[in-house]
Amino acid sequence: MLRDVTAKSIKPEDKPLPDGTVAGLRLLPTKVKGRGQWKLRYVSPTTSKRRDIGFGVYPEVSIHEARRLKTEARQLIASNLDPIEERERLKEKAKLEKNILSFEAAAHRVHNDLIDIDDKSDELAQLMVKRFGVTPFKVSTPKGLHLYYAYHEKPLINLRSEGYEIDVKVGATSYVVGPYSIRPDGGTYDFIGQNFSLNHLPVIQGNFTTLSKKITAKSLVPEGERNLTLTKKSCPASVNDMPRRSR
Repeated sequence: MLRDVTAKSIKPEDKPLPDGTVAGLRLLPTKVKGRGQWKLRYVSPTTSKRRDIGFGVYPEVSIHEARRLKTEARQLIASNLDPIEERERLKEKAKLEKNILSFEAAAHRVHNDLIDIDDKSDELAQLMVKRFGVTPFKVSTPKGLHLYYAYHEKPLINLRSEGYEIDVKVGATSYVVGPYSIRPDGGTYDFIGQNFSLNHLPVIQGNFTTLSKKITAKSLVPEGERNLTLTKKSCPASVNDMPRRSR
């Protein structure tokens, strides 16, 4: 059984040191005395070929830790999974999750001016591109296509009132899907545009009403006068001379 006293004395010219607890786990010498590369040789259950998987460098990865990693790898093999292939699968999964988080962070940090045109079919998407302009950021859905734009002033767009089966989401907290999202029914959302960055979205084109008026101190309703203010706005001719409630 391999012990620290032996592992610490490994030299570049030495032969690999077997762990001794199970066949396949070895400490291979490196160019530096006292440092070795952990390797586990195994037969892949998917290809029936010999492969070597690395567990890091000794002494950073201790003998105890290398044995633990070996046990995990053997468990995968017993389940007909190749440890190297499983490692690559987990790396790819982490990469996709990072992309999703990056999309969300970018939308909230940069794009308070983000607008999402949720088209229910490719035909409607093509029609909206003609109407609002070309965008390089597009996400396909099981039922259609999402088109992403930026805006300078918050637009008021109600395409359903025009008879289109299209939803419009405006603002960083209004978008509902990012690339690589997965629906409960298993459907996926896939990025199909030419540009994966949200930093250079085109400004949406077209003529529509905008919410450009901002709330100021003068536009706030004084405390205790909400009902009177709302009544004046709804029928000003009849209430302009109504006395205010004394406080």
